[in-house]
Amino acid sequence: MDSSLETLIDQCRNSLTDAAQNPENNWKLFTVANVGVDGLPQSRYVVLRGADFSDKAEIVFFTDERSNKVPALLKNKKVSLCFFDRESGLQVEMKADVTVHNGDEVSKVHWESTSWYSLQCYYMKELPGEELKAPFILNPDDLNEEEAYQFFTVVKCQVNSWDILKLKKTGNERAHCTFNREGKVQTASWLAP
Repeated sequence: MDSSLETLIDQCRNSLTDAAQNPENNWKLFTVANVGVDGLPQSRYVVLRGADFSDKAEIVFFTDERSNKVPALLKNKKVSLCFFDRESGLQVEMKADVTVHNGDEVSKVHWESTSWYSLQCYYMKELPGEELKAPFILNPDDLNEEEAYQFFTVVKCQVNSWDILKLKKTGNERAHCTFNREGKVQTASWLAP
C-alpha cells in the first residue's frame, strides 16, 4: 500500500480511537443512516461510545430500546456512518453491519462502565418521540436503576469499508478501503474525488 494512503488511514483510525474517549474530539458526534421500518431513509446524530480497530473494525453507540431506531436496525442490519471534522476537512463514511444488545452481557458491561451523566437519559418514563404537552424535563428519580437499564441498548457496528474524503485547497483527496473482521485493511486505493 502507498505510504501516504497508509498515513491517511492511520490518521482516521487514531481520530476515531481518540473520539471514543475524548468529548472534545470533533468525531464524538456522528451521523447514523439506515432504512426505517417504513422503508424510508432516516439519519440522526449519535455519540461515539467505542471504536476498536486494533483487533476488530467496530464502532459502538448507545440508544433507547423504545426508539424507532431499534426495530429498524433489527429489520435491516445495514447502516452508513458518517464522521466529519470541519477543522481538518476530513470525512469518513463507513458501511457496517449492526448487532443490537439489550439486557445481555454486552449491554451490562457498557452500563456499568458508563458515567451517570451519560446514563441519565434512560431514566425517563416517556417514550422517545412521545408527544408532550410541554417541553421535556428530565427527572431521573422517576425510574429506578433496574427500570432504566431495561431501556439501555448498545449498538455495535462491524465496519466493512471506509470512504475517506480529505478536503484540501490544493485538490481534494479520496480513498476507499475495506476491512476484515479482525480490523485489518484488506484493500485500499485512491479514488477520484
